[in-house]
Amino acid sequence: MTDDLSWDSGRALARPAPIPDEPTVAVTLGGGVAELAASEGGVIYLSLRQSRCCSGTLTFLDASTTLRSPRPTLRSWSVEGVDVRLVTPMRRFPQEITIEQRGRRRRKLAAYFDGCAYRL
Repeated sequence: MTDDLSWDSGRALARPAPIPDEPTVAVTLGGGVAELAASEGGVIYLSLRQSRCCSGTLTFLDASTTLRSPRPTLRSWSVEGVDVRLVTPMRRFPQEITIEQRGRRRRKLAAYFDGCAYRL
C-alpha cells in the first residue's frame, strides 16, 4: 500500500495534493475603482465562476462590492486603501489580477486574469 491512499470501507480514496506555495500576485485597480469601492464599503470580493462550452470549461473571475452568501476569505490584498478578497479556491494563480470599472449609468466591476476575461 502506498502513502498517498487512505482506506474507507474497503475503498481507496486519494488524498488531495498539497497546496504549493502561492506565488505573488500583482493586483491592479483601474481608474475609478478605488472610489467606487470606497463608496460601497471599501471591500472588493473576487470569486470564480465556471461555464461549460464546446471547447471545455471556461473560468471567469467575478468582482463585486457585495457578497451574496457568507464565505471565508482565502486570500486578501490591500491596494490603494481597498481590501481585495478572494473568496473561492483558485488552483492556478495568475501573475496579475486587473480590476476595472464598467458602465456609465450603472457602474460595476470587471476582473481579468493576466489581462484575459476568462481562462480555459
